[in-house]
Amino acid sequence: QGFHNRLYYSQKLANADSIHDIVVFDQGAGIVNNLAALRSKPLEEWGNGKLVEKTANGGGFVVKNWDGTISPVVHQFDRH
Repeated sequence: QGFHNRLYYSQKLANADSIHDIVVFDQGAGIVNNLAALRSKPLEEWGNGKLVEKTANGGGFVVKNWDGTISPVVHQFDRH
């Protein structure tokens, strides 16, 4: 991940013939929600308590993006 960030932000991919489009989303706005970026406090405290919901049976969690939609992919949930 860090390597790809370096390639992108240093413009090393700008002239690559086989790469047509790169889209960078803010945390909690794209299809991959990287939760390691939110380690400064418990997940339950982010987004006014609306970022993480316990499932009805209490055995799991639903992680949401900032707009309230369910995150399709949650990355590094275990880092919390």
